[in-house]
Amino acid sequence: MYISNTEYDEAFKIIELLNDEGISISKEDGKLKYKAKDKSSIKKMFGLLKDNKELLIKYLDYKKFDENSFPLTSIQSAYVLGRKKEYQLGGVSTNYYFELKFKSLDIKKIEDAINTIIKNNQALRTVVFKDLFQKVFYDVPRFKIQKLDIKKEDIDEYRPNLISKMHELEKWPMFSVKHTDYGNEDILHFTFDCMVLDALSINLFLKNLFKLYQDKDIIWPKYTFKEYVNTHMSKIEKQDDEKAKEYWCNRLKNMNSYPKLVDEERINNIKKPRFKRINHLFSKEDTEVFYKKCIKNRVTPASVIATIYMKAISKHTSDNIAINSTTFNRNMVNEDMFDIMGDFTNIFLIHHDFKDKNILTSFKDIQKQFMQIVRFKDYDGTKIIKSLTKDPKKLVMPVVFTCVLNGLKKPKDEYLMDGVKLGYSVSQTPQVFLDYQVTDFTKELSLSWDYVDQAFDKEFLELLFSQNINMVKSLINSDDWNLDW
Repeated sequence: MYISNTEYDEAFKIIELLNDEGISISKEDGKLKYKAKDKSSIKKMFGLLKDNKELLIKYLDYKKFDENSFPLTSIQSAYVLGRKKEYQLGGVSTNYYFELKFKSLDIKKIEDAINTIIKNNQALRTVVFKDLFQKVFYDVPRFKIQKLDIKKEDIDEYRPNLISKMHELEKWPMFSVKHTDYGNEDILHFTFDCMVLDALSINLFLKNLFKLYQDKDIIWPKYTFKEYVNTHMSKIEKQDDEKAKEYWCNRLKNMNSYPKLVDEERINNIKKPRFKRINHLFSKEDTEVFYKKCIKNRVTPASVIATIYMKAISKHTSDNIAINSTTFNRNMVNEDMFDIMGDFTNIFLIHHDFKDKNILTSFKDIQKQFMQIVRFKDYDGTKIIKSLTKDPKKLVMPVVFTCVLNGLKKPKDEYLMDGVKLGYSVSQTPQVFLDYQVTDFTKELSLSWDYVDQAFDKEFLELLFSQNINMVKSLINSDDWNLDW
């Protein structure tokens, strides 16, 4: 049974008062039970217990692991722990914030569309609990878009409040949508906690949103993320893949720790990470040229961009580079797999030593590593990270590569509809200070760095980013990639 956020807060305060008096409560046979070492405490709090009996029973039912509950995945559990302030660069949630700009917007219709998606996707009715489980609710209230009265010239100043939004655990929803109306332009501000939706799921959300807004039909999936975790993923997590373990043990032998782009003392002085984005968008023409040259050289765009990222970093650290790479692991166990929303994220490490200056050789080495990641995609990547440290509260692999590309293949559905543009966007992740986001949702190669603002000198970060972009440009303009860099 769903409990409103107001009821949750009220019940939580009562339980805190009871705990202060040494009273614990439980539900047995549909009745509220309570016990305490000191009977005088019961007498003192009896009126409070009696007056709030139904609320407390409702709260206990809400918090109970039941048939609508299922465990968090390993990466979701890591996200929960990363919210704790005692972790380096912790104290933040894993969020993706973005803005959509509309020439004209029917706010009632877009709100109706969002509620239709909520009704037909469990992930958007899921609440994550502190006890490391998640629960689907079927009786959530109607979702409402909040109106923001912010002047256009003040949006830059207000935006950090939206970006750093931390959706509370144990409360619904774990996403938000806000609206600003500027007369000749409407902006929707979306914030999703990535514990419930990964990047591909957010992309699917937008495709469905615009279909509904344009009165197009959608065949909703019958299979759910809950079924996937309870059946397929639970089986995988129980497996102990010896081949995968052997592969990663061998790779870790010669792997350096994360690239020391940021001074350790500077990191320790950051109380709450503040994320910003720097971005470069290639034209559709340049994007197509880049993809065709990747095909010609028999390397994937992802392996090329990841290599260049590492190469740019190596110029300022060492030749031996290791970074964290995310992957979205959807095993085709059901025909609806690419139509359901959830967090399918897994993580792996990419490692390369740039002793050989030939960049094409490096591309092919990184590509082989991506192929091994695909081979061992079901292996729990958090085990690899944990093996690198004795203190999980310290940074382990805070330099990340996240890539979602369609390449030259035409997507089944358009990412945005006519009259809508993607505005500012940025992601944030605990225990990360640099995350490379690579997409081509609009058929234009978008290269973005999401970074902790307090960790970098602005001039150094811009230099590092420009070196990265210039390397990509040089490949677009070069007929021969057999180059020494």
